[in-house]
Amino acid sequence: PRSASYHHHHRTVNMEGSEGSPSPMRTQVMLHATEKVPQHPFTDHHHVNEDVAHIRVCLQKFLDLLPDIIATGQDTYFESIDQGDYYLRPLVFQLQRLLSLSSFFVVGFFGWRWHPIDENVLHQIWALDTKLLEHLKKLENIIAYVSFKKPMDSDGEFFNIVILDDALGKDLWMQNGTHHCAMSISNKFYERVRIHNFNMKSPINPSVKAVDVPFEPRCTTYVSFQHKQTWWRGQRWYLPPPSGVVSWGLVSSRRPLRFGSFMGHVAYSFHKQITHMIGERLGVPVELVPINDIVDQRFQRVKFAQTVRDNIEEYGLDFAFICGVEFHKSHSDLNVVVAPVRADDRYAGRPVYFADVIVRKESEDQQDTPKTLEDLRGSVFGCNEMTSYSGYHMIANHLQDNFNVSISDFFMETRMTTSHASSIQQVLSGMVTCAVIDSTILEMEANIPERSEE
Repeated sequence: PRSASYHHHHRTVNMEGSEGSPSPMRTQVMLHATEKVPQHPFTDHHHVNEDVAHIRVCLQKFLDLLPDIIATGQDTYFESIDQGDYYLRPLVFQLQRLLSLSSFFVVGFFGWRWHPIDENVLHQIWALDTKLLEHLKKLENIIAYVSFKKPMDSDGEFFNIVILDDALGKDLWMQNGTHHCAMSISNKFYERVRIHNFNMKSPINPSVKAVDVPFEPRCTTYVSFQHKQTWWRGQRWYLPPPSGVVSWGLVSSRRPLRFGSFMGHVAYSFHKQITHMIGERLGVPVELVPINDIVDQRFQRVKFAQTVRDNIEEYGLDFAFICGVEFHKSHSDLNVVVAPVRADDRYAGRPVYFADVIVRKESEDQQDTPKTLEDLRGSVFGCNEMTSYSGYHMIANHLQDNFNVSISDFFMETRMTTSHASSIQQVLSGMVTCAVIDSTILEMEANIPERSEE
């Protein structure tokens, strides 16, 4: 974020657009246990009890159906029930686990729709809803998913409850590509949303009454949209963040500092160490989100269909590990805090990196191994992606400046590998003759024991 102001009750982070940008100011607020934001009355903490009451009504209708669900003899169950004054859609993915577990992690989502809604947006929502349900079937941590539509004059029109086996399951669910696609267009469907996380320490079976089920709130997230964009976001923690979801640091009632790793998977452990160290030094909880892996799953390597800034906002990041090119694309929105300095002599104490051309070692004496760029003329070039500075633009500029030739004219063929790690693997396997690798990634790969000799 470009600027931050601190108040005695909560922390406010103003994320402003670049000068002259028509984008609205976006604000993220960390609320204390009973705080209400006057401009956003849906943040009143009393709504937690009201929402739990609605969840109990929904849960009881679900419990009333359980004998019929059990009677089907199937582990999965899908039905839509329209009673006029309410609409219920219970989906059970793992009936036996539902009946055998004695505690659950529950996410309650409450949303208020825009009126009217564009028909194209509705079609997108329903198509993604169908796709999301297909993905949910495959996630072993998701036990059940129940949708409920209340009367139009009630507080909140739509809500869903997702029943999981634990908090880690929520992280896996949130990394689902279809889930993120749905979230990315939710601002066109909802005016505002309220999302609760609960511990539910009770079994679920036909003898249970919803009124007796204890819901222990962990945190609530509030999001308000204006002009079909995220305008305001707040979060309230009731309990310390769960320790099993890449979260470290001393126990605190504050919302964790959230870091995002936009770089290759091999850099993730390094970023994890830094994040852990910051949490220990500051004595605050921290989280690290593997953005690059999520985006890979989400867009099948059509990477960063959104800008870094969009991803920072969508995932609620306070800090991001990004490469130089992505920073230069977004520099008006971001500030550099720190850059790594590699220990190797060639870096000379500078925060720089190199584009290293690699080939496979053909023999121990390396007599048949290419030693110059000229030796690679007419070979097969492996490129991680066309937007990569180290993997594509550096070699393209070098060939143009020194050989007066383009990549397509110099190499017989260019094959897209999707990542530096994949480029290295394809060079080793002989699928491509050469590739150009970010030196920091190459050195990290070389430190992996099984790779060091290759």
